[in-house]
Amino acid sequence: MRNVRKNGFLLALSLVLGIVFFVGFIGTKYVNVYAEADTENLPFSTTRNDFNKTGISMVKDRVPEEDRISIFDTENFKTFLNNKNLDKQGFLNQSSQEYSTEIFDNTYYWYVGEAIKEANAQGKYAYFPTGVYYMKNTTVGNPVYNPDIQTSVVRISDVKICGDGESTIFKTAEDVKIKYNIITEYDADGNPHDKKDYTIWDKVLHIANADNVIVRDICFDGNNKKVEKIENGDQEGFLQLTIESCNNVEIFGCKFRDNNNGNLNFRGHNDNVNVYYCEFLNSDVGVLVQPGYLTNSYICNNFFDGQKWELSEPISLYYSPAEVVKDTGDTIEHPNENVVISGNNIRNHTQAAGGIFVTYPSTNILIEDNYILKCGAGIGCGKRGQEQMGKEPDLGPDNVIVRNNIIDNPTWHGIQLVYSTNWTIENNVIKNLYYKETPNGNFGGEGIILEKCENMKIYNNTIQTFRDNPEDHRICFVDNYDKNNDIIDGLEYEKPINCPLVSAQYGKDKDGKSCVILKWDKVEGADYYQVYKYFAKSNTFQRSKDTRGNSVKIYSIEEGKNYRYVVQAVSRKGISKSLIKECAVSATVGKTENSVNVSDWNYDYSNNTLTLKWEGNAEKYYIYKYYLSSKVLKESKEVTKNSCKYKNIDSGKNYRFLISTKKLDNLENYDGKGCITFYIPNKKTE
Repeated sequence: MRNVRKNGFLLALSLVLGIVFFVGFIGTKYVNVYAEADTENLPFSTTRNDFNKTGISMVKDRVPEEDRISIFDTENFKTFLNNKNLDKQGFLNQSSQEYSTEIFDNTYYWYVGEAIKEANAQGKYAYFPTGVYYMKNTTVGNPVYNPDIQTSVVRISDVKICGDGESTIFKTAEDVKIKYNIITEYDADGNPHDKKDYTIWDKVLHIANADNVIVRDICFDGNNKKVEKIENGDQEGFLQLTIESCNNVEIFGCKFRDNNNGNLNFRGHNDNVNVYYCEFLNSDVGVLVQPGYLTNSYICNNFFDGQKWELSEPISLYYSPAEVVKDTGDTIEHPNENVVISGNNIRNHTQAAGGIFVTYPSTNILIEDNYILKCGAGIGCGKRGQEQMGKEPDLGPDNVIVRNNIIDNPTWHGIQLVYSTNWTIENNVIKNLYYKETPNGNFGGEGIILEKCENMKIYNNTIQTFRDNPEDHRICFVDNYDKNNDIIDGLEYEKPINCPLVSAQYGKDKDGKSCVILKWDKVEGADYYQVYKYFAKSNTFQRSKDTRGNSVKIYSIEEGKNYRYVVQAVSRKGISKSLIKECAVSATVGKTENSVNVSDWNYDYSNNTLTLKWEGNAEKYYIYKYYLSSKVLKESKEVTKNSCKYKNIDSGKNYRFLISTKKLDNLENYDGKGCITFYIPNKKTE
């Protein structure tokens, strides 16, 4: 029996006020439907408990020099270099060329761990400068594989590691091989069951039994290692970063790439974990909680793209083995509890049981504001954890809220739940469901499918299917317990709304700080707007800000650099189709000597006329059209007032203008400084 369940607890929510999470980092092709909810009735706090008091938590800047010590300046790493007859540059040159067992031997991995501890002992981050660092079984702390001695383990404090972002690479050593054993365990009733013992798996970096752990701005490169079955049921693979039995953990700004197995693995009990602004690229398993559990933790604003590795779940709250009390034989279960999964962008895990997957035992979970594209099921929960613990399926995750998520083009179903109780599923958008046969012979294409579930509340979800009778395949029930399932359909097809007309121009705020100023006209029916940064080379969108207004200022910009942005309108029933490159507006940081900023503008759809207005007292102004592809200014207009009208400005296009108080002689090879860019969407629909 589940002794962790909070009997009588109900998750009734009224729609009043939206939770505000830090949003952004990775762009979504569609955005999440805004909905308001009463946060006071949540089963747990959604307020982040940041332990990092240095002032850099939640900031994308690198760790300041005064707060870090390079490992090359530690006595331990100096000793290693001396033993190898290397200096810093010689080491970095060698590591960037090829893997060498003469240099990257077991003593190297030991010295790296000692160098980290040495820097941390001085209250500093262990800093890894730009370079490649091969890793294998590099350990900080005291791993404990036997739960019976967990209480006597020596804990350490303040494990802090940082790098230079993607240019600091922890690369998996080429001779890494990991196996698991099949062992027999017995449950409380003495029934045997087989279990895979992963304790002998290599961990590229392993932090164990530590308090106040920070790992930031590191790239974990799986070195394209592939999991392959070998003899005796064993397996090759590895875990790039393993956090074991730690408290106050911050994994921030890290990249995990090119790995077919475990990327970020949590084992044992980890409390107050924060995983945010990380990328998991060309990788199978992203964040894996197994065998272990999280409490009071946040997995937010991360980006997952399986690319060629598409099998396993990007975010998985898997299972933790139950503990059997020796004296009484009672079973103590360790659930994932009070966990927030929000603002993540998850895509291309087409065979995964869920883009977000939760198993028994888990309780008090909030899954909100995620975008999930092309995963097996968008959100799934199952009995797998119970089966691997040798239990007959009873009930699954308990007290879970799923709301304001976008689930797009799942392989099978939008939301698929088995053995679940006390879930609230509300205000989600599930789209592009297709009728197809799943590998187990069942037919996919259900919006929400519930099997053996109890006390489920399903409100106001938008589900779009491509079937002959879509009304019949929005919510599907299979062998439910039929106890208090409260289904309020409220389902509607998605209704697109208009794209906003947007302008972008470099300027300064009232305090004189440089910024890109984005403005747009308000869209009828929009509840709020989402701003994305657009990267033309990779054709990707990085979510930056949300606002209810019609302008924002973007800071942290560099002189002479060109930035592109998209603004998308969002309502409860739909979104504007703005996340395409054609809708992007650009601004180059900096001004020419005589350029003038546009202070106001208007576009009249009835006669295709764009009006520009600005402030100033010059005798004459010169207005040019700017053509970005050729970097040429053309079609000068001369006006003596502070406004100008352009006719025959067709909608559905981008336009760029430069206003100058001086007539320009050289109109070629212009760098775009001082220009304002417009995207004028197609004529508004009724």
